[in-house]
Order: sequence, then C-alpha cells, then structure tokens
Amino acid sequence: MIVVRTRDRDNGEQIYLWEGLDYTVQVFLTNEPVEAPEDVAARYDLRAGIEPLIGDLKHGWGCGRVPSRSFDANHAALLLKLLTANLMRRYVLDHVPHLASWRTPWLRRALILVPGRLARSARGTKLHVPERSQLARWLN
Repeated sequence: MIVVRTRDRDNGEQIYLWEGLDYTVQVFLTNEPVEAPEDVAARYDLRAGIEPLIGDLKHGWGCGRVPSRSFDANHAALLLKLLTANLMRRYVLDHVPHLASWRTPWLRRALILVPGRLARSARGTKLHVPERSQLARWLN
C-alpha cells in the first residue's frame, strides 16, 4: 500500500479523508514490489484517462456483455469488438477528423446508421439510400 499526501493537488469533487486539513491523501493498493513508491503513484495517476475509453467500449460496442459460456467464443467476440472500435476510430481520424471528439453512439448515428430501402425487381436488387449520405457516395 502506498499513501501519497500532498498540499498542491486540486481535489475537485473528491471527498477529503480528514476534514479541516490542507492535505489531500491518495491511497494506491498495488502488488508491485520493485518500483519506487513515487513511480507507482505517477503510473496509477495516468491510468485515470482510460476510464472514459472503457466506458465507451462497454456502452458503444457492447464489450461489457458476454455472449456465451465458452471462453474462446467470448474472447473472439471481444477481439472483434475491439477491432471494430479501432477501425472506426481510424476511419474517423483519417476521413472526418472534425468528429474525433464524438462518442461512439453519435459516430454510429452519423456514419453507419443510414435509412434505406431494399427494392427487388426482375433486373435485380437495389439499395436506395439518401443521396447526401456517405453510403450513397460509396455505392455510386
């Protein structure tokens, strides 16, 4: 266990451990036997930025759901979801960088979910989509 006590840290909405003191206390529980305590605290502080990404993966791509009882099937499903999330981020950064700050549900609405109508005739099947959509530009 590593306890870091500082005065200069802005606590934001965190609750003080002891009221009336000028110090902010952080406690890190770790099983790292070799690394210096200051380095462990700095490394754990950097991990806080990953939580919004985990939330986006859970809620935007369903990574919090387990589809079956088979470990291998669940592992494959998780890898496919992560691959899809990475491909979407890569596409957004390359082609529509002004949307890079958007979360996954909004990106899916803007880029993937396009209303359409599938029409069949004697000549074949045709997908009708709005002319201004990205999908229409890809198909034509």
